[in-house]
Amino acid sequence: MASGTEDTEMNSSCPPSYICPHSRGRIVSVLAIAGALGPFQVSYFSTCACLSDRAKYPTFFRTIPSDYFQAKALAALVKHFGWQWIGAIQSDNDYGLNGILAFTEEVVEMIKQSTVKVILAFVPEGDFYPLMKEVVKQNITGIQWIGSEAWITASQPSTHEIYQAFGGALGFVVNKMAIPKLRQFLTGINPYDDPSDAFVKDFWETIVGCRPVLPGEDAVTDSTNEICTGYETY
Repeated sequence: MASGTEDTEMNSSCPPSYICPHSRGRIVSVLAIAGALGPFQVSYFSTCACLSDRAKYPTFFRTIPSDYFQAKALAALVKHFGWQWIGAIQSDNDYGLNGILAFTEEVVEMIKQSTVKVILAFVPEGDFYPLMKEVVKQNITGIQWIGSEAWITASQPSTHEIYQAFGGALGFVVNKMAIPKLRQFLTGINPYDDPSDAFVKDFWETIVGCRPVLPGEDAVTDSTNEICTGYETY
């Protein structure tokens, strides 16, 4: 997309491929449509261990470890501290708003009555945040929380409101690395060099903060950004 419109090399041996959505559900839908012999799919964010099944998803690849390895690391963490009895919470993405409310109230009541002092929450941030607020609301403290990377790296647990109950939570994060020359490549993108690429134009407006008006375009649009001069850099 960002490389612009280039001539297609018909004799290339590289198979067609595309970047997948980040959610497991959407990826499975795409894979079902594309079929087992379809183009290769590469995901940058989906960690579901189920997608490692090469028999079912032979064309799926990813740049992030599966949850299988995170689960093993979390188990090793529990063994390291000698915790022999812990509670566990997992998400179920099929329930609606009423189900979330009932789930939150029920789980909080279970936490209050339980003698468990260590709880593992393998839950996306969006699903877990309502429970976080309810735990804080009912002033439940003294719990050692263990989090999956989906919420342990999020900003919500660090807020003053949530930190009083979830401060000290333990978990793992995915190691990040800088992609060589990516910054130079992105800073070299310019809509004036390739006016036919709509992605580059949108990227430029988002990063630079002004709207490029290319030859033949109307300067009057719904955009609130001011018009670029053509000499902007970032």
